[in-house]
Amino acid sequence: MTHAVIRSATVEDVESVQQLLAGLAESLGDPQPYHADTRALERYGFGEHRLYQALIAEDKGEAVGLCIYFPEFSTWRCKPGLYVQDLFVRRRNRGAGVGRALLVDAMRRASTAWEAAYLRLAVHVLNRDALKFYQQLGFDADPDNRVMMLTDARFDALIEN
Repeated sequence: MTHAVIRSATVEDVESVQQLLAGLAESLGDPQPYHADTRALERYGFGEHRLYQALIAEDKGEAVGLCIYFPEFSTWRCKPGLYVQDLFVRRRNRGAGVGRALLVDAMRRASTAWEAAYLRLAVHVLNRDALKFYQQLGFDADPDNRVMMLTDARFDALIEN
């Protein structure tokens, strides 16, 4: 099992958060450019109006894993939930339970803080390792929902009209 220590990220961890997110983007070979920078991560995760929470997994003082999450609410379930935006473990630290430990810690915190009763996330279609990992934990694909996006100029255009 993991020897990593899971803890809440602090503003002093912003550089590590950024590096782990860059590692996630690189591991996916994502064709879209990775845009996160430390100023934005600090503002939205550690500023006056926090929009996300982050957990860091450390092994021997090195940040080896990350979980970024936030609350959501299901009107169908009529219950609060937990949305995991990003879960990443450095390749060399995989298979030791770090990812599972990060998820469980986020679930416990969300359950206590806002009575989260479910967990939802999206998996990049090319990330077969993640799909296998989540399936082994008991996750099911949601056949009734498809993620839709409105971004950049189209987002701005809709606001303007």
